[in-house]
Amino acid sequence: MSEQAITVEIVSENSLLIRCGTTIDVRLPLFIADLTRHLQDKLGRLISELVPAYTSLLVITDEQQVNIFSFQEKVEQAILAWKSQNPEKNITSSIANSSLVKIPVYYGEEVAPELEHIANNTALDTDEVIQLHHQPIYVVFTLGFAPGFAYMGKVDVRIAEPRLATPREKVVKGSVGIADLQTGIYPQNSPGGWNIIGRTPKKMWHIDSNCNLLCPLKAGDKVKFFPIDRHEFLDLGGELQ
Repeated sequence: MSEQAITVEIVSENSLLIRCGTTIDVRLPLFIADLTRHLQDKLGRLISELVPAYTSLLVITDEQQVNIFSFQEKVEQAILAWKSQNPEKNITSSIANSSLVKIPVYYGEEVAPELEHIANNTALDTDEVIQLHHQPIYVVFTLGFAPGFAYMGKVDVRIAEPRLATPREKVVKGSVGIADLQTGIYPQNSPGGWNIIGRTPKKMWHIDSNCNLLCPLKAGDKVKFFPIDRHEFLDLGGELQ
């Protein structure tokens, strides 16, 4: 990443927006995740919250501890120190060593209302669509929309489909969808407009306060889907609603 690629701007009396690029790229979430860890390590006592996104990082401070202009200077100094550590090398290492989360998916037609639609639109059969979906290793870009919803990419261009013109009022938790070049899993029942091609029995969001890991995914993780049949889906706790 070049010197000009990162900018820091004040967006409120207690927050800064660090812009790290202008386009979504599979490596950029890893840069942002690495920068997030660095800022937490160097300025953690001044930081209330860090919110990574596709191409940016929102840094929120406690204005009672430091004014925003002083905080901006500290953040810019920390970024310079981070750059001096050769983040490109760190990211190359992160790609090799980041967590690989394997997620089972049942691609049965009873839980995949858009599977045949995508096949018809792409002149592929449904087995080919399934194969093209589960073959890649995806990178988690960011989490958002709903607690535990991970945006992952990139989807093979042959099965990339735009969001539905009319979103559903309810998408069942565990549903696996495609929206353009991204794929994602609905962690809870919610409205949604992605093309649903399967469902996972894996729990993607834990609301139990006794659980140390609320979500099994974080920005920068790698994800590998693998197909399971209906019997396996039900045995693993999957629900057919």
